[in-house]
Amino acid sequence: MAFGINKSRLSPIAIDFGVDTLKLLQISTTDDTTQLIGAASVVIPESARKDSVARYTFLGDALRELVRQQPFKGKRVMCAIPAFQTFVSSIELQCGADENIEQQVSLHLQTTMDMDPSRVVTRSMHVGSVVREGATRQRVVCMAAKRAVVMRYLEIAAAAKLECVGMHSEPLCVAKGFSELYNRREEDMLEARCFIDIGAATTKLAIIRGNKLLLARNIPVSGDEMTRRVARELKIDFDMARERRIAQAASFASANSGKSTAVAGSATAVATRPQSGGGYDPMRREQNRVDVPDQTIELDDTMDTLIDALRLTVRYHDSVCPDMPIQRMVLLGGEAYQGSIAEAIAQSMGIPTYIGDPLARVMRTPGLVPVGVELNQPQPGWAVPLGLCLSEANL
Repeated sequence: MAFGINKSRLSPIAIDFGVDTLKLLQISTTDDTTQLIGAASVVIPESARKDSVARYTFLGDALRELVRQQPFKGKRVMCAIPAFQTFVSSIELQCGADENIEQQVSLHLQTTMDMDPSRVVTRSMHVGSVVREGATRQRVVCMAAKRAVVMRYLEIAAAAKLECVGMHSEPLCVAKGFSELYNRREEDMLEARCFIDIGAATTKLAIIRGNKLLLARNIPVSGDEMTRRVARELKIDFDMARERRIAQAASFASANSGKSTAVAGSATAVATRPQSGGGYDPMRREQNRVDVPDQTIELDDTMDTLIDALRLTVRYHDSVCPDMPIQRMVLLGGEAYQGSIAEAIAQSMGIPTYIGDPLARVMRTPGLVPVGVELNQPQPGWAVPLGLCLSEANL
């Protein structure tokens, strides 16, 4: 019998084909620690966001360059199918728990969503049951993407001489990262949390309790919509508007760093958190909580749509899981540090709201210089890559 052995496990290289940025991450894990191997990202130009051919060409070239620049180990990769190219929804099926749920999902997509099962790749997850009008229905989180889209990303990875061993939807990646690394105490396992990842093209939502996924969906509200609105109002181009919004987020974080209950108070904690990654927990520190403004925030159309979708989702969750009320909301994604967004959600939802830092518990490697990411600052936009690193191979 061996004693004192804590063997590390090397993750595949996670590839997040985002709309705003391409992100790569690799970690190694033991039972006690999570160590950073490499991290890299690059901003996708506006020209590549409007044209699919230009987008795929840029992603292929950028992927090869980022892999070359970081000390990633091995050729195995895990990819996220972009949320804007994925159908994700929680559906109810009139079937028994022991029936072929995958077959029922395909039938549902064909009859209800007008999707040809032969042209889409589907994944489903049984998350519980609910009684409607005296009949028991199975609750299933359904994910579907066009087969041609999936194959295109596999081709991009293969062209970079990488072996793709898994592909996952973004909401499940968000849930995976936090359920694996942040549920270390018994009380954490009993708390239902709603994770809201507001990205450039869409918003991903996942509700989990402990290690169990309860609900997942995509909401068609995006940071790019907000950026284009700023560009129109100020009569500037998209890239300038994007930089302006990034500067506003940084200013908001800096201005609130000394407040005990500020949105960006984690900036203070981050400055003193140990590089081993084991001492700082953004999910539990009160200075990471979003302040509720004294005055009502006036919402624009985009935020109205997001708030309405969140309210509907919470009401549906409460109806199917009445014994598991959401006890906190966690904001993630590139828009998490936009003060008006965080405050509006906290005020409108009436649920304690925090900003999450997915990489807070990842140990930094001495001498490693990541590309395109400042790891001495909170990085709420890296939930998907972290979840990919911790996901299982499914190809």
